[in-house]
Amino acid sequence: MKSKKNKAPEIDSSILENRNVKERITTLIDMDVVMWLRANAEVKGLPYQTYINMILREKMTEILDNEVALRQSRLDEMKDDIISEVKNLLKQQLAPMRKSGTAKKRA
Repeated sequence: MKSKKNKAPEIDSSILENRNVKERITTLIDMDVVMWLRANAEVKGLPYQTYINMILREKMTEILDNEVALRQSRLDEMKDDIISEVKNLLKQQLAPMRKSGTAKKRA
């Protein structure tokens, strides 16, 4: 049985437009990660929650950009495949016409 890859859900673009709306959540994070986040936030002069949000936003943007690039790459491949298939079909359709055209010229 093939395993299905977990696919990220589509994000409504209207959510991304209003990035100042915050939602309070509760989550469990490993202590070493929290300590690292707090230490790095302090060095940068940021509240650690702001720093966490910044890191998450950067990662989200990276993932979304990669998904867009992958979709564009797939579309380009599909376009190339379609063009190639159309060319092959045209060659097949035109081949008999070319043969009959050359036969008429020889006669």
